Amino acid sequence: MDSEGIGGAPEEEPKKSNRGKAKQNPKKAKESVLKQSCFFSLNKCFSFCSISLRFRCSKLVLAMFLVSESPAEFFAENKNIAGFDNPGKSLYTTVRELVENSLDSAESVSELPVIEIAIEEINKSKFNTMIGLVDRERVDEELYDDFESAKAREKRLAKEARVQEIQAKNIALGKKFKEPSTAKGAKSRGEAAFFRVTCKDNGRGMPHDDIPNMFGRVLSGTKYGLKQTRGKFGLGAKMALIWSKMSTGLPIEITSSMKGQNYVSYCRLDIDIHKNIPHVHAHEKRENKDRWHGAEIQVIIEGNWTTHRSKILHYMRQMAVITPYAQFLFKFISDTAEKNVTVRFARRTDVMPPVPLETKHHPSAVDLLLIKRLVAETSKQNLLQFLQHEFVNIRKSYAERLIGESSNLKPWEMGPDFSLKMPVKSLTSQQIVRIQQLFRQAKFDDPSGDCLSPAGEYNLRLGIIKELQPDLVATYAGSPQVFEGHPFIVEAGISLGGKDVKQGLNIFRFANRIPLLFEQGADVITRTALKRINWNSYKINQMQDKIGVFVSIVSTKIPFKGTGKEYIGDDITEISSAVKSAIQQCCLQLKSKIVKRLQARERQERKRNLNRYIPDASRAVMEVLEQMAHNRESKRQRYDKEDEELLDKVASEEITEKILKECLTQHVEQVVDYEMALEYATQSGVSEEPREAIYLNSLEGSHNYIDFHSPIFQTKLGAVHPHGADFALGCRLQLERRGHQANNGVRVSVDSHTVSDPRTLHKKERKKGENKEKEKEKEKDLRNSPPKREYGFFGFGASRIAVIGAGTFVRTQYIPRLREIADLMILRAIWSRTEESAKAAAELARDFAPSVEVKWGDLGLQDIIEDSSIDGVAVVLAGQVQVDISLKMLQAKKHVLQEKPAAGSIAEAETAVSCYQSVPNLVLSKPIWAVAENYRFEPAFVESRKLIDGIGDMMNIQVIVEGSMNSSNPYFSSSWRRNFSGGFILDMGVHFIAGLRMLVGCEITTVSAISRHVDVTLPPPDNICSLFQLENGCAGVFVMAVSSKSPKIYWRVDGTKGAVQVERSTDNGRHGYSVLFYSEDGECRKTFYPFSGVNEELKAFIHDISQANKKDGAVHEAEPRSSYVEGARDVAVLEAMLESGAKQGSSIQVKRF
Repeated sequence: MDSEGIGGAPEEEPKKSNRGKAKQNPKKAKESVLKQSCFFSLNKCFSFCSISLRFRCSKLVLAMFLVSESPAEFFAENKNIAGFDNPGKSLYTTVRELVENSLDSAESVSELPVIEIAIEEINKSKFNTMIGLVDRERVDEELYDDFESAKAREKRLAKEARVQEIQAKNIALGKKFKEPSTAKGAKSRGEAAFFRVTCKDNGRGMPHDDIPNMFGRVLSGTKYGLKQTRGKFGLGAKMALIWSKMSTGLPIEITSSMKGQNYVSYCRLDIDIHKNIPHVHAHEKRENKDRWHGAEIQVIIEGNWTTHRSKILHYMRQMAVITPYAQFLFKFISDTAEKNVTVRFARRTDVMPPVPLETKHHPSAVDLLLIKRLVAETSKQNLLQFLQHEFVNIRKSYAERLIGESSNLKPWEMGPDFSLKMPVKSLTSQQIVRIQQLFRQAKFDDPSGDCLSPAGEYNLRLGIIKELQPDLVATYAGSPQVFEGHPFIVEAGISLGGKDVKQGLNIFRFANRIPLLFEQGADVITRTALKRINWNSYKINQMQDKIGVFVSIVSTKIPFKGTGKEYIGDDITEISSAVKSAIQQCCLQLKSKIVKRLQARERQERKRNLNRYIPDASRAVMEVLEQMAHNRESKRQRYDKEDEELLDKVASEEITEKILKECLTQHVEQVVDYEMALEYATQSGVSEEPREAIYLNSLEGSHNYIDFHSPIFQTKLGAVHPHGADFALGCRLQLERRGHQANNGVRVSVDSHTVSDPRTLHKKERKKGENKEKEKEKEKDLRNSPPKREYGFFGFGASRIAVIGAGTFVRTQYIPRLREIADLMILRAIWSRTEESAKAAAELARDFAPSVEVKWGDLGLQDIIEDSSIDGVAVVLAGQVQVDISLKMLQAKKHVLQEKPAAGSIAEAETAVSCYQSVPNLVLSKPIWAVAENYRFEPAFVESRKLIDGIGDMMNIQVIVEGSMNSSNPYFSSSWRRNFSGGFILDMGVHFIAGLRMLVGCEITTVSAISRHVDVTLPPPDNICSLFQLENGCAGVFVMAVSSKSPKIYWRVDGTKGAVQVERSTDNGRHGYSVLFYSEDGECRKTFYPFSGVNEELKAFIHDISQANKKDGAVHEAEPRSSYVEGARDVAVLEAMLESGAKQGSSIQVKRF
């Protein structure tokens, strides 16, 4: 068979001229001849084979001359792309990659990160011992880079002598001189420095069988997909392993264990760079005695600590700023003790950002390759489903418009070759191009930012305060915006002053919550801060003030520039505008604070200036007054009565220059202080009731002492009255803290009818017998008048309480509210699971509770149980453990205010009440067990309940709750709520049921509900719609969506004569409720009530404690709105609704509790 054209000898070609060509290299010519002879010989052999066999062999021969490169080889040859430019940068990048992997691992399981990073220096001798290499001394010195010839040494010494001579002359002449720079060290390329880098975390851990591929195969991992990620290339520790392979040849060691595993996985491996596969040295399971979970990675690499020491430490510090919920321990270990470094970055909060969610592609951001890949991977059958489910913001109706409706006479938008039901797998290349073109031209809604996970304004502020300790700080979190179809969020913070902050602008850049330290000059954040912000207009000196500029950008696609991805380009208008706006918002906040400081400084300066002129002014005024007093008779000048009295006192020296000076000084002090106090009251909204001066006589006769306690003092007050101590019960004393820290003081005020002016008493004594009977009758009425009822205390020490818990609600609600009622109680202790969390909460309370104790762990909880001085506790913990902790406190005879919900189920509540019955009595009754349900104390519901009687018979009721539980909510990532029975429906819903029951004033008897799980980011169920019937026969509907794009909440009761509606609203920046009353004639009266329920329920609890602790033989009845039974009834209603939803709407009777 003829082999021509199939691999046989090629036809002879006409000879070509060699003119203009270089002469062929003899070696290459020889290789060419060999290749041709090889082809010829093989083709002769192939002439006896089949065509298919010859074709395969021909391909094999061609493959001998084609070379492919694995991904591992590519990154090994181009290591600078991944940040491994040189040994120093490689050490920094290794630390960064390991730390970020550890953070991702811990956050993925909602675990507060605890990360330990250690860099151990290994000298050459120790390294050689590790690899089994024997040290050898130099034989031929001239072979080495650091060899210095005799001539070079002579030249260097001469140069040093000249420099010393010049320095001596300058010193003699008194001139300044510049210190000579130290001589550059020898190149010493062979003297490499090696480091063992170890990173340990408490994260998710890794599956035993996946560890080799997770570390030994490049471009394989868990971070691929369209979502916000910390990584830049998805290489993680793989690039560190490649660098280790290149620089030391030593394997990486991995120790890992997942939650619940009784073993620890140990793996030692390196990577086959040419094949891009792991080379496993050891892979085994070991016993997990400590039940530890997480990962520990150890790798030995070449590096340079000296050149990149500051970068690594700056990175750790900035990471502590952006992740204040993490705890870092960094160590550098060296044989030289002076080089050792240990830095601990403590945790400041336990509020973690939500885990970023993977999202779908936006139509405007896709290209042809991506559409083809989506077509190949989709599980959808037709084109309509493909467009609707594989892209964001393409609704069914819009997809139909893009494709075209067959029933419409309108022309097809995509073209006649497309139809709604056409198989998506049948799309041709031309049709895919048409889809891509239409995506680029059509209008689509912008993607939302729900898939993003910003650090949060709260965390950013805490991080800045924790690490920099600035004088002033302002933060701002922008709303989600879009560039090129990708959502992004910009957060910013500006600080003034602080430790370790240089003068001028100190810019801290973050992208997807990781610090950016290199190539700062071209970054959009740097350029905006330097060139687009007029700092002087905000009262900030750009050159002299210590300014910290913190900007964090998160997105599904960070538009990095350059191969190293170390800065964000300044060419995207949307991002640069958002960065500028965020910085300006922070500057505006700072400006108001700076202006206030300047005004206060000006007032103090005015006070000093006035005080400076007081001696001269008083002397001049006194001279004039003395002259007027001396000459008033001779000039026969008439003065009014007050002036005459003044001149008489001057003449008799009752008024002297010294007295006048003191009066002027006091007047200046009062005027300036009054201006400052007035401005504070105006800005903070403080309204002061008028106070009357009181006069206390000296103690004569019988008297009793009454103890008063405060967070800052303890004192005794004696009451004197003809009727003894009983008089104290007829009046009310109020003690208030004034000022903060160094300006502490106490103000005592008393009702005007309680104490008489002593001057009046003296007059009465002079008029003995006058109106005697009238005075006796007045004193009798005063003695018999009942005390004024309020949440204040007279005759008893302030209640001492502890707070069990230090989470978000404690920090944002309890501590601020306790600060407002600091004169009613003493905050003795704050407890949390961890020391860091407890200390962070205690620091927030130091201004009104300077002696508050920090307790943590089991021992701290036991301390509170055994502390007999603590009267009551507020239990603010996860719903799963609140009841158990509350019962322990009740058994210890402590009053308890437990956060809602009362229990996770009615069964748990019944068991709890049964246990409560066995609690011993405190005095005459059991300790108080209250449930903190602030809705029952909100003035809006209290007043609305009064209005219900005016609307006639109830006809129907509506409760609509469209919540805002999304990634921006601090409770969104709360692990206990996600694992709580009933999820957010039960945890949040008890509020709205409490409001409903408070409003209608009767119980719910039956319910019928449908529940659904729509939002996969929330625990099921997240939507519920329920019909309910009250015991009075009226029916209503309760609708609750945990997360909504347009949150709103309202309660409405319609009657035969009108309606009452309570709805969430704002008024002049204040948050609260608006109560709308619709009268029978159709008129609407609207009243706004700001939030104050938490404050009122705390007051009620503290009042109940004080009354219950009385030893007067009376049994005190606690506030019924706070009773545990009321909280359990709220749970019973929601449990019935959830049960009905699980049974597809079956009618369920609400359990009577």
